[in-house]
Amino acid sequence: MYQKILAAVNEHLNSEIAARYALSLADACEAKLYFSFVAESGLSRSDIESAERAMKRLFLEARDLGIAAESNTETGEFVQRNKATVRQERIDLVFASTRREDAQRRFYA
Repeated sequence: MYQKILAAVNEHLNSEIAARYALSLADACEAKLYFSFVAESGLSRSDIESAERAMKRLFLEARDLGIAAESNTETGEFVQRNKATVRQERIDLVFASTRREDAQRRFYA
């Protein structure tokens, strides 16, 4: 089934929840899991720290479950950075949670 799964994480709780679904699926499929946080320009220090804490929680949970995982934090544009990771790592499935305004700006522009 799926061998490589990417979970996009940001400063919002809904992205961590979506990443937990990715974690459960990776566990069931014995897939490698990639956590990705892209800090876009204008993001506040507290938002960056919030996302980094979520990344750490998720990575430690994956480790505790015995799931092979990588965690990556980058700066730049969300779609471009994650698209590059998907191509480079040959990701099979991406989990990305978003709010309405982000979906319109990021995915449908």
